Amino acid sequence: AKLIDNSKRVYFYGIGSSGLVAMEIKSRFMRLGVVCDVITDKNNLICTTTILYSSCLVIGLSLSGQTEEVMEHLDLAAQKGATTALLTTKTFSTTQTHKIIPVASVRNLNYGNRISPQIPLLIMLDIIYAYFQAIDRERKETIF
Repeated sequence: AKLIDNSKRVYFYGIGSSGLVAMEIKSRFMRLGVVCDVITDKNNLICTTTILYSSCLVIGLSLSGQTEEVMEHLDLAAQKGATTALLTTKTFSTTQTHKIIPVASVRNLNYGNRISPQIPLLIMLDIIYAYFQAIDRERKETIF
């Protein structure tokens, strides 16, 4: 929440169902005055990553932590100086350049066998949104 509040621009990177979650959360943050966008395809990932700078925040959404396009462009964003975070169920054994935001998972969740794979991402983003909204609440309520 603090990273979002301190960034000039926020980009949500997600492919497939993670991209749908990113579109939902973008609409919420825009209502509170955050300059943000959702990138859900490879061509736009390429274009967007080239214009990033140090006051940008890129949040990747990948339940598996292995979505090639998202992971590649998070790495490129970090190289450009942008702050990066990843919402994922994957546990990384090495130190990542990205802030890892773990989301709940059960076995085979990403196949949709138990509940929608979007639910853990939506819940975590709802939590982040609530904390973000609490930062300078009066100003954000005026915007909304």
